[in-house]
Amino acid sequence: MVDKRVYKTKISIMNAFKQLIETKRLEKMTIKELTDLSVINKTTFYRHFEDIYALVDHIENELVEEYISGIDDVLTIFTNPEQYVISMTSSFIALQPLSTHLLRRARKEVLFSKLSDAQLQVIYSHRPELRDNQQFKITIEYLNGGLASIDLDYFYNSNREEVYKILGNIIKNTLLEYNQ
Repeated sequence: MVDKRVYKTKISIMNAFKQLIETKRLEKMTIKELTDLSVINKTTFYRHFEDIYALVDHIENELVEEYISGIDDVLTIFTNPEQYVISMTSSFIALQPLSTHLLRRARKEVLFSKLSDAQLQVIYSHRPELRDNQQFKITIEYLNGGLASIDLDYFYNSNREEVYKILGNIIKNTLLEYNQ
C-alpha cells in the first residue's frame, strides 16, 4: 500500500507541472518553479523523480493508462473502425489540456510511441498471431502517427461525424487483411 504522504506529494508535483505546462515550454521549466508551486523543497522532489523528464515520463505513462482504459474496446479497430476513432478521440480529448500540451511540445513522438505500444499490447493479448507480424506493427504505428498529426481542430471545428467516417474508412481499408 502506498503511503498517503507519498501519494499526496506526487499529486502535488504533477498538479504543479500541469499548471506550468500551460504557460511554459518543458525545456524552460525549472525544478524550483515546480517545487515552489507544489510547496515542497527540492530534496522532496528528487526523492520522487530524478529530474523533470522523469516526472514527464511518469505523467505520460499515467496518460497512456488512462487513454487505453478510456477506449471502449481497442479491438473495434478491426470490427468497427469508425467507433474506434470516436472512442479514441473522446478518450484523448478527455485527458486534455495536459495531453494537448504534451503533444504540441517536444515529447509528441515519445507520447505517441507509448500509446502505440500500449495499444499493440492490448491487441496482442487478444490476437497473439499478430505479435510477430512486423507489417501489422508498422501499420498500427503508421495509423497512429497519422492520427497524431491530425490537428485537433478537426474534432472541434469540423463536422465530427464526417471526420470520424473518413478516419474510420482509412483504418478499415488499411487493416482489411487483418480482419478475422
